[in-house]
Amino acid sequence: MDASGEKGKTWRSDVKDAARKVYCGLPTTSPVIISMEFVMERPKCHFGSGKNSSVLKSSSPTCHIYKPDVLKLSRAVEDALTGIIWKDDSQIWSETLVKRYGPCAGVEVLIDIED
Repeated sequence: MDASGEKGKTWRSDVKDAARKVYCGLPTTSPVIISMEFVMERPKCHFGSGKNSSVLKSSSPTCHIYKPDVLKLSRAVEDALTGIIWKDDSQIWSETLVKRYGPCAGVEVLIDIED
């Protein structure tokens, strides 16, 4: 998952497409609460080799503390959802961000539109 450059454009486009599939209303002007959980795929070096290629090494980190940073990822999602979910990302008044390792890269976004 890369939030910048050419890969970033593709990724933001994927976020927009996913949002359009689950939200068909007009962009809200109400306050928004958002939660984003970014899943980063582990590199092969975190796993053993040969018959242990699916076994995580005990020396592998538990937290993803490498680039891209979680704020850069969240800004990419916020920008992608502007004009689809909300008029402007300044409407976000509460935001929870998590970045973790998982089997495949992606993001889960939960949005609560305050009335």
